[in-house]
Amino acid sequence: MARHTRLLSPPVVTLLASLVALMPFSAKAEIYRWTDADGQVHFSESKPAGVEGRQVNIDLPERPRPSGAEQRQQLEQQQKASSYAERLRRERQMREQEQAAKSAERKAMEGRCADWRKRLQGYRDSQYLYLPGKAKGEGPTILTDQQRAEAEAELNAHIAEYCD
Repeated sequence: MARHTRLLSPPVVTLLASLVALMPFSAKAEIYRWTDADGQVHFSESKPAGVEGRQVNIDLPERPRPSGAEQRQQLEQQQKASSYAERLRRERQMREQEQAAKSAERKAMEGRCADWRKRLQGYRDSQYLYLPGKAKGEGPTILTDQQRAEAEAELNAHIAEYCD
């Protein structure tokens, strides 16, 4: 079984194909036609040894050079493709920035939720809830049962609305 090896890398092949496509040329291919012992017809680029073969001449037409209009059209297509690629890059960058902002907001909200849950647990674990004094020298005020229930209800509402 024949072993295949890669002689040229894809970028080199692409470069060579581009150069050939851009060059006008006229080529004359030498092809040999011969028949084997079983009557099978073969074509090859080299004259077979020990077999009578005849040369088949194939004239390839000259490839026309692109006109100025065609060159402008190709340039416009390349510019459109570059513009489209740049637009896609900017859109992707915007999506990534939006995702980063959403992620940061999600983390901030997780922090607030943790604080609200901790505060609610503190309300439930404490026998009394205090409000700091409003005026200088005034001591803290103990919340009434109704005020305490309202404070717990407010925290529960925040947790229900914004937290999992």
